[in-house]
Amino acid sequence: MRVQRLISASSLRSLLHCPHALFLDHHGDPSLKTELGEFETYLLDEGRRFESEVLQDQIYVQPQYPEGDLKAGAKGHPGPDEDGL
Repeated sequence: MRVQRLISASSLRSLLHCPHALFLDHHGDPSLKTELGEFETYLLDEGRRFESEVLQDQIYVQPQYPEGDLKAGAKGHPGPDEDGL
């Protein structure tokens, strides 16, 4: 079974800088990535920690649907009138 990674705020930031790198992060061969330095690892960890801290009180609804069936996913997600937005 393939592990599916969710797109995060960091992913969206990466998209602005290099769409190819974002694609490779989600679909590429991890063994081809270069090693990160200690400072880069620290910055990534701090960014993820901050992202988690900011989003911890947010309500997140993950619709359940077969992988790749976006129409089913859209039907499974509550609309604005259903979730109070």
